[in-house]
Amino acid sequence: MEPEDKNPLENYKWAVFYYDPKDKRLFVPQLYGNGGWTLNYGNYWAIVITLTVIVIMILGILGSLHIIN
Repeated sequence: MEPEDKNPLENYKWAVFYYDPKDKRLFVPQLYGNGGWTLNYGNYWAIVITLTVIVIMILGILGSLHIIN
């Protein structure tokens, strides 16, 4: 009996983004690399985290350009 593959290749979009709504893990091992982790975009919280980081980055850029105070 062979071990079950927990991260099948078909769940990776463009070999970068992991998306599997049936997999409840937020962090999954990266497909390539030295044992890093990536977000499971099938999990609601991965999208919340990503959007939060993007908003913080935009606010930081706008703040450094003195567009917002």
